[in-house]
Amino acid sequence: MNFGLVFFQFLPLLLYIGIDYWKGFKPGIIAAIAAAVFMCSFEYLTSGTVDQFSLGESFLIVLLGIISLKMNNDRFFKYQPTVLAFIFAGIFTYFELKHEPLIVRYVPHMEKMFLGADQGKSLSAHANPQKANPSEQSTDVKEFLANIHSEKTQHSFAILSRLLIGVFIAHGLIMAYAAQHWSTPKWFAWRLAIYPGVVVAAMASMMMA
Repeated sequence: MNFGLVFFQFLPLLLYIGIDYWKGFKPGIIAAIAAAVFMCSFEYLTSGTVDQFSLGESFLIVLLGIISLKMNNDRFFKYQPTVLAFIFAGIFTYFELKHEPLIVRYVPHMEKMFLGADQGKSLSAHANPQKANPSEQSTDVKEFLANIHSEKTQHSFAILSRLLIGVFIAHGLIMAYAAQHWSTPKWFAWRLAIYPGVVVAAMASMMMA
């Protein structure tokens, strides 16, 4: 795991928590907005594109941050995870109603991603033959791709797509309650709870497939 990337992704919220504790919620929200804009600008300047998820999350930070500043209440800013969770639940539900579970639909994109990564490793292996074996890497990727196209894995992905609807709705409701009643550190701790929730849902989907 790239912990630098994880830290960078959470930079706006980490700044908000730290500066909120030190100077109050208004400077904290301003810092979070500035960090969100910086993240998108940096990503665009270094890669030429901005990831849609990062762009959407940053947009919510800016929008709800401005509303909180206008209303003089940080509660609106804290609804960002709730709005995000309900958006994800809505997207997964939309594809479920179309009988196209989102994760199953995403399999071709995963395939392209892993094939691209394998190509890069193969080129690196040709340049540094002592570091890696290109044929072994290609075999590993082929086995992975064959596995994600298997009937059992596809069924597991379909179950996971349905389970995640419940996970996102539950997390959105928890975060709405947290925005109203809990302290900022506790709110942030539960903000992170979505990740173990997704892991549990993935494990459950594999057991149910």
